[in-house]
Amino acid sequence: MIRLFGLFVKFSLFVVFILVLGSWLTWDGKTVSDQVKTQLSHAENSDTAYKVRHWTREAYESAKEFTESAFKSKKSSPKKTETRREPNASLNSSNNSSEAPETIPSTERQKLRALIKELNHSN
Repeated sequence: MIRLFGLFVKFSLFVVFILVLGSWLTWDGKTVSDQVKTQLSHAENSDTAYKVRHWTREAYESAKEFTESAFKSKKSSPKKTETRREPNASLNSSNNSSEAPETIPSTERQKLRALIKELNHSN
């Protein structure tokens, strides 16, 4: 705890030292602090800063719209109850009666069974 307090005091003294030094040193007739302020004001008015500001505003608006639509759909839709299918249930279940039943050729079934057996035995 004492080390943490000492580290905080050292950091604070370093910050004060930098601020005093920046106000005391002069460069081209201006203090370093004034030079930094001037450079930052020019950077804020640059084309790149405008593009970044515009891009972040668009990203923020897009994220805001996405979260609003996600929460609206979550609140408006009733909770779905998951039904667990049995492992041996047929591929042509009655839940997909509106869709055309998908048939798997027997050669593909044999390949899948062989792959499953291989994976089970490798464990």
